[in-house]
Amino acid sequence: MLVDRGAQGWISASIKLGAILRHGLSPHTRYSHAAIVYDVPDKGPARIAEATARGEVHLSYLDKYASSHYDVVHTKVTDADWVEVKKFLDSVIDARTRYGYLTYAGLTLYALTGTRLCVQTAGTATCSGLVCDALTRKGIVWKRPPYACTPADISAQLQPDGPPLRRAAHAGSAAAPCA
Repeated sequence: MLVDRGAQGWISASIKLGAILRHGLSPHTRYSHAAIVYDVPDKGPARIAEATARGEVHLSYLDKYASSHYDVVHTKVTDADWVEVKKFLDSVIDARTRYGYLTYAGLTLYALTGTRLCVQTAGTATCSGLVCDALTRKGIVWKRPPYACTPADISAQLQPDGPPLRRAAHAGSAAAPCA
């Protein structure tokens, strides 16, 4: 799930700026956040796993985002792969993994200078790093290390023809686990 939002203030703005510096003026750069659909109960809203700057990796309800601010990107995860993806997500949540500010600073340095240096702190996550790391359990091989991916990188790799045009049709669509 890729989100176009500015709720994290300067972090959201710098993610979009860094994406524009790396990808140019591309539709992929509209995203400033990534999350992964965790479950879709028969009753009630879908839950997502996400890392936000305000704390640790956690579960949230998808409906906290306006449907016009996100796109669900289907990754065709099999039931067998989902077992591994969910095990990974549960272990990260159980470990109370925190948002990786140092990793984020390293990504900012990379975006601004083009350096090949990527700084990461063990036991931390960024939103897109969490999603990419989880989806490696499905067998996706990312062009960059998962911790160094951004929402724009996810979009560019999973939606090579570009993201969908902003829609009005999102209101009736249901999310599926592991989007």
